[in-house]
Amino acid sequence: MSEPDDLRSLIELSCVHILNVFRDGGACIGFEFACTRDDEHGAGVMTHRRQMIAAGPADHSFVERVAERGLERL
Repeated sequence: MSEPDDLRSLIELSCVHILNVFRDGGACIGFEFACTRDDEHGAGVMTHRRQMIAAGPADHSFVERVAERGLERL
């Protein structure tokens, strides 16, 4: 796989999480995906203001501590 479009057949958005973690008036938003490569853990992405601040298993999309750590690195 070399292109982002190659992922489309492997993942499916299952949930969007709006967290109670804020900075500069914007909340952290997590995207949880079902993933054919890891049925048990899925995949997750945490964002803040259009920036990806964390990626990993599905819990990276909804755990507040993941969002807080991501914001610390900005």
